[in-house]
Amino acid sequence: MTYQNPRDLARTGEHSDEIISGLIVTVFQDVGPTVEYNRSILSEEQAFNLSVKGLTALGDSKEKEIYGPLPVQNREDLQALAFLLSIKAKDTKDNRIEEYGRPVAFWLIFHSSKKRQVLHASGLVQSYLTMLIQGLENEDQLTKEKLDHIYERLTSIVSQANIRVFGYLDGKVTEFSDDSLIPLTPVIIIADNKKKSLQLLMLPGHHLSPIDRRNINIAINNLNREKFKYGMTVQTIEDPEEIRKILNYYKIEAVRLRT
Repeated sequence: MTYQNPRDLARTGEHSDEIISGLIVTVFQDVGPTVEYNRSILSEEQAFNLSVKGLTALGDSKEKEIYGPLPVQNREDLQALAFLLSIKAKDTKDNRIEEYGRPVAFWLIFHSSKKRQVLHASGLVQSYLTMLIQGLENEDQLTKEKLDHIYERLTSIVSQANIRVFGYLDGKVTEFSDDSLIPLTPVIIIADNKKKSLQLLMLPGHHLSPIDRRNINIAINNLNREKFKYGMTVQTIEDPEEIRKILNYYKIEAVRLRT
């Protein structure tokens, strides 16, 4: 039976600012994959299609690893991470399931615009799920209460992802969801939640007038207020070599610096 609650859908709606848009859990029954839990904005049919296509694409992938991002059919605005495991089957006539356990897939649904935050937290998600399944001995333990707890914990983990990256384009601050899509912008802003810092990397090769700099400072102040409740210390870095070191440290490799 699929667990889905209208109140849950309201919390994970189309226009939610939350990083995670839902969790789907698929259990491979003797007759094939079955969506056992759907706390997401996807319909039952969409969740089932994701399960079938995702499991087909992953094939015999190694368990206890994070896979993705994977596309969500007919929803270009959504993507998914997958985590696979096997648990003891309560009742099965399938010899393979009897021997190796019943396959289970966790699908973490998120908006494509949140790709960066989700990928930065994927290691924490994998560690948490790996730890969690140590206490799952059979499929009876996949209760709604248990899965609700997992979903809420995963949401918390991802929301605490350490790094977010912004740029200053066309007079406003824009968040980048994918390193490979970062254009050559005059300023890269790295928000490090762990260090509680906003690092302004003033990329070389751009002539910024005093008015430009003033507008950038205003935009950064607004970013600090609106996104971080003034919880960040602002640091401005202009030395090209120091900028290169910072970009390498955060593995932001797509930015081409002008010399």
